[in-house]
Amino acid sequence: MKYYTCFRLHTIPEVWYTALGNTEYAVGDDTIMPFYDIQITDEAEADLAYYRANERRLIIDGIITQLTYEPTKETSNRKRLRTTTMATWELRIGKYRVFYEVETDVDLQPDDTATVIIVSVGHKEHNVLYIRGKVVKV
Repeated sequence: MKYYTCFRLHTIPEVWYTALGNTEYAVGDDTIMPFYDIQITDEAEADLAYYRANERRLIIDGIITQLTYEPTKETSNRKRLRTTTMATWELRIGKYRVFYEVETDVDLQPDDTATVIIVSVGHKEHNVLYIRGKVVKV
């Protein structure tokens, strides 16, 4: 399993530096949110290698944007999966799907760091999920 923090995985856009104020916490509405490290499994790395460079960049940008802070909050792009053996969470980035787990303590404090583990990456065409070009049942 490869281990990355979002700051090693991708260069943060200039806008984020002014918004974040520092590299560990996002500050907004007088609350400090914990920072989530991102780990990518070997299988997920192989899944990413299946795509072209511009598609990988799009997927990685989406992972950083959506999962660095509050990855367990359901949004229009993130949902908790009910019954699946693949992962607990799914992130939608256009036609691409990122399946991930979140390792965190119940008593997560603002100065703590939790971990997001990317389990698998694929894409959907209509209602069919493909991982490395093969159909997968979720």
